[in-house]
Amino acid sequence: MYSLDAERNWRDIETLTRELEKTAGEGEWLRVVELSAARHQAIEDHFRRHPVEPANADFYYRHLSQFLANEQRLRDLAVTARRQVMAEGASQRLQRKGVTAYQQAPQGTR
Repeated sequence: MYSLDAERNWRDIETLTRELEKTAGEGEWLRVVELSAARHQAIEDHFRRHPVEPANADFYYRHLSQFLANEQRLRDLAVTARRQVMAEGASQRLQRKGVTAYQQAPQGTR
């Protein structure tokens, strides 16, 4: 039997996953990037604290197939989110440059 700590920990990862998917659906890309990083860290922590071994094989048998089935899609969401955040940042920089150029232009040329 696997520990209650491992079960709770796994549910936390599932909660992060659902929140990440919901946030991506809402187009909140910066938050998706943050949640992806938090989820990745939570997964690493989980396997560090609860490594796969014969004593917990049943737990992972029940949970890993669903986890792995979603992993590529979630990874793709994270890549999309990073690209969106970078594009939004570039757009904001261009807008600031335009505003600065306008403000610095001699008054007769505006």
